[in-house]
Amino acid sequence: MNLRFEGKFDEASALYESLHARAPRDAHVLYESGLCLLSMGKTADAEARFRESVEIAPQAPPAHVMLGLALKTRGRLHDAIAAFDRALEFDPQYFQAWMERGLAFGALDRVNDAIASFDKAIAIEPTSLTAIGHRGDALRRAGQIDQALACFDHVLTSDPDDTVALLGRGAALSNVRRNAEALECIEPVLSLQPHNVHALNNRGNVLVNLHRYEEAIQSFERVLELDPTYIAAWINIANVLATLNRYDDAKAASDRALTLGPESPAAHWNAALIDLRAGRYDSGWERYEVRWLMTGFGAPKHRNIKQWLGKDDLKGKRIVLWHEQGLGDTIQFCRYAIMVAALGASVVLEVQPALKPLIAESFKGVAQVIGTGEAGPFCDYSTSLMSLPLAFETRAESIPFAPRYLKANPARVQAWSERLGPSQGKLRIGLACTGNPKHKGDLERSIDLGMLASISRYGELYIVQKDARQGDRATLAARPEIVHFGDALTDFGETAALVENLDVVISVDTSLAHLAGALGKPVWILLPTHADWRWQLERDDSPWYPSARLFRQRTAGAWDEVVARVCEALEGLKR
Repeated sequence: MNLRFEGKFDEASALYESLHARAPRDAHVLYESGLCLLSMGKTADAEARFRESVEIAPQAPPAHVMLGLALKTRGRLHDAIAAFDRALEFDPQYFQAWMERGLAFGALDRVNDAIASFDKAIAIEPTSLTAIGHRGDALRRAGQIDQALACFDHVLTSDPDDTVALLGRGAALSNVRRNAEALECIEPVLSLQPHNVHALNNRGNVLVNLHRYEEAIQSFERVLELDPTYIAAWINIANVLATLNRYDDAKAASDRALTLGPESPAAHWNAALIDLRAGRYDSGWERYEVRWLMTGFGAPKHRNIKQWLGKDDLKGKRIVLWHEQGLGDTIQFCRYAIMVAALGASVVLEVQPALKPLIAESFKGVAQVIGTGEAGPFCDYSTSLMSLPLAFETRAESIPFAPRYLKANPARVQAWSERLGPSQGKLRIGLACTGNPKHKGDLERSIDLGMLASISRYGELYIVQKDARQGDRATLAARPEIVHFGDALTDFGETAALVENLDVVISVDTSLAHLAGALGKPVWILLPTHADWRWQLERDDSPWYPSARLFRQRTAGAWDEVVARVCEALEGLKR
């Protein structure tokens, strides 16, 4: 029976078929037949053979693992994990079952479960470079870059040509924007294995980080020539096409990823962002719920409380609405507390401590506001703020409570009025040029203050954010006419009071843009070419904030042209 080992799968399969006809209950024959069929790409037939094999001989871990592999190949990842778990019931020390289980969890983006599985595999075979390499990749996806690099370096010390470790190390370096070093890891693999789809896909991702979009598309297209079923490449090319404003092509690529990976959280997440960016809120909000299966979002809060998504009657019930992402997200979606209260519910609104004073001032009589980690009253239901658009079936024409739903404390507003002093007959312009440096898109969305300093000739310029980056401090020192209040902005209630005293706010895509919009203040938002989904496509206004005006880059990284348009618009506002 050396035919299968010699790669003669057709001949081997025919032989096993004849043996199966004579001995239909022989589990070994069924298993070997399944191996041939799987190698031939006949995954449905292989699944049937392995299933018959484990029914006849259920205590055979290898057959359960191969059934899992067939199911995994067919995109049925949860069923595959169940098969691997079944193998481990019979042999908890079965190395290959733990390995395949880890890979399946990785495909579901459940990286902590993947890491746990690889840890089990390594405990069984501590010298397995393959297990250590895959553990490194799972750690990388969990954001534990230093630990991931340690795994890859351990492997490469023993085998400098290990493909998995080289590609994993390149991906980890790319994650922390060390893109030149990342390419140095990937290119040797491609020089030896020019058809390695994983290397080509990773190379495409690095080229995206370098804004070499056309080259990135070529890499992803080459992947798909070699393997049209490679889901990650379909997702990646969809993202690049969207970045290049080729939205129809991006949606087609995203749809292909969904067809190939109906259980892939990454495919659904990518489709959600494309839908929301295009204003297709009906499918977008529903798909957006897949975020809880994505690395980086963590587990939902208040899991011991029943989730409300619009179906249950809330009259006479108490519900906690809790923040899950950034400060800007909380500001954008806290407006829904008013709608929930209108259903007869007693609302508890849980927000970040920096937002608590402002939110409490704005929602007096509507909600009890608590800060993160504070004890709240017993609640019958809970809902994430960012799931409320789904609960209320929000569409572009039904976005609630614009143009204004936040308000600053009048006493604080007056205090800032006195601090600024009498108007000198010039525009009072607020400015925010940077966001959270930990945001993965921060390099694209933030602007050096020096590029915006010319705006000061149109009025009094105030930096409306607490912190200033090192480079911006140098600009502030050289341009004393630009005022930075810094530590005086102790919370968002204080910032809101300052904003109320300004004529216009000019901000990159950060929490201040949301704050100004929620206050109904004229806000000009400066956006990169591929802006966040909430700003939709190509439009220069926002249904979320009627007081907003959007200034988009026309060429990636070209902020000079954006600033020139802002200055032109300010000419029309000059007093």
